[in-house]
Amino acid sequence: MGNLLISVGDRVSSQVKYYRAIHALEETILVLRESLLSYPISMNFAGIGHFRNKVLYANLLEDAHGSRSRMLQLSEILKEKLIQRGVYVVDKRPMTPHLTIIKLSKDETIFSKVYFCVC
Repeated sequence: MGNLLISVGDRVSSQVKYYRAIHALEETILVLRESLLSYPISMNFAGIGHFRNKVLYANLLEDAHGSRSRMLQLSEILKEKLIQRGVYVVDKRPMTPHLTIIKLSKDETIFSKVYFCVC
């Protein structure tokens, strides 16, 4: 079984909102638990993309089990829970289910530092 990394830390402005975000994630897991345990999300990737030349990622493919659609559903449920707790920051960009391969640091003083996510 793999891991799912959901990043909310860089969009949360206070420790209180951070803990609200954690609780929203826990509520989302409770809502989806039965579905995820009965039908785990199997992910297949193809193609490479990037976000503003700072994040390199692999594209998540839709498959016979609707994995991409299920990840989008998870995103929408989490967004609703974050809004209910007053945490959600409106992001005009569409959600792109993906696997991060490499991420450049946002700190300009260590711009050459990179982050690897193996999930």
